[in-house]
Amino acid sequence: MIKFLFKSKGSLPSKPPSKYPEILRYSGDFKIIIDNKIYFEDEEFSIYEFLYYVNKWCETAEQIMEYNCIDTDENPLVSFIPYENKWKISSPWENYANNVFFTTEELNNAIIALKEQLMGTR
Repeated sequence: MIKFLFKSKGSLPSKPPSKYPEILRYSGDFKIIIDNKIYFEDEEFSIYEFLYYVNKWCETAEQIMEYNCIDTDENPLVSFIPYENKWKISSPWENYANNVFFTTEELNNAIIALKEQLMGTR
C-alpha cells in the first residue's frame, strides 16, 4: 500500500497553481509511506511542483514519471518507474531500499487521496 501525505506550513490557495513561479510558493512536510513505513520525507517539499509532474504523468501513465525538483541537484527527486505492468517508486533521498511494486490504480488512488487532502486543508 502506498500513501502520499502532506502537511502545509501555511494556508493553501483555493485553486491549485499550475505555472512557475506560483507552484513554488507552497511547501510543507511531505511523506511517501509504503506498507506503513516512511520511504521518503522532506520538510520543505514543494507540493504543487510535484503535482505538476504527477498530473502530466497521469495523462498517459505509460512512461516513467520523474519529478525534477528545482531546489536540489539530486534529481529526479521522486520517480515512478514502470516494470512489468507495475510501478516502482524511486528516490535518491529514500530511507530504505524499496522493492515494492504498485499497480497504476494504486498509484492513481494515492494521488487522488493527496489531492483531496490538499483541498481539505485550505
